[in-house]
Amino acid sequence: ASWPPRHPRPSGFVTALSYLHTCAVLSSGAIKCWGDKSNGGLGDGIVLVPGSTTFSNIPVNVSGASNATSVSAGIYNTCAVLTSGAVQCWGYSITGLLGFGSITNSNIPVSVSGVSNGTSISVGGAHTCVVLASGAVQCWGLNNYGQYGNGITTNSSSPVSVIGANGQGLLNLSGAVPSSLATDADKVFAWAERTYAAVFATSGQVSQTIPGYRVRAYAGGHYLGVNDSGTVHLYYLGPLSNNAILDLGLLSVWVVQAGP
Repeated sequence: ASWPPRHPRPSGFVTALSYLHTCAVLSSGAIKCWGDKSNGGLGDGIVLVPGSTTFSNIPVNVSGASNATSVSAGIYNTCAVLTSGAVQCWGYSITGLLGFGSITNSNIPVSVSGVSNGTSISVGGAHTCVVLASGAVQCWGLNNYGQYGNGITTNSSSPVSVIGANGQGLLNLSGAVPSSLATDADKVFAWAERTYAAVFATSGQVSQTIPGYRVRAYAGGHYLGVNDSGTVHLYYLGPLSNNAILDLGLLSVWVVQAGP
C-alpha cells in the first residue's frame, strides 16, 4: 500500500448546517440538501420562476454530486470535497464564492479552479477556504477584511494562497492528551505500522506524549500525531510531505479503518 492514503469516507452521514439550509454526504458519496434554495444553495439544478416555492422541506439530490467525502454550507453557497481531492461549489457567487473564476451563480456544482488535492473545506458568510494535502490553505470570495490572509483586501473568484499556512495552525499545543484519545491514537499508529511497514518501521520507534498532541516518531524522519483539542485529526510529517504537516482527516474515521 502507498502512503499517504486517501482519507476513507465516513459511514453514514456527514452533515453541514448553515443559517438557511442543511446538506449531508451519504455513505454512497452522494449529497442531499434541504432548506432555502433561492440562491441555488441546494444544488438541485431547478430554475426558480415567479411564484414558485423558494424552499424545500425534504432532502433533494444535489445534481451530479458523487464521491464526496465532506461538505460545508454557508449562507449563500455550499462546497464539497471529493475523494479525488477536487472541490465543487454551488449557489450564489456575487463575490466569487464558487471559486471557478466567475461571479456567475450556479444551481449545480461547479469545479473550483486548480484544486485537485483538497482534504477539508470551510464555507464562511461570503468567503471559502480549503486545506490542501500539502497543508497549504487557499481561499476565495469576499476579502474586504483580509479574510484570505495574504496581505491584501482584493476579492478573488479563484483560489488564493494564504501566506505561510502549511497546516501547523490546526495543531493545538496546550493541555495534556486524554488517556482515551491516546488509546485511539496508538491503535491507529499500530495499524499504520502494519499496513505501511516500509514507511513506519517499528525498529527504533518511540511513543511519547507531548503537551497538546500524541506523536510517534519513526526512522527516516517520519512522524504520526493527533491533536488533543477541538476536532481530532490524524497528521503526518516527514519526507513524503516535504516536511510540512499533512492533515489526513478525522481520527475517528481512521479508528474505524484500523478495525477492532
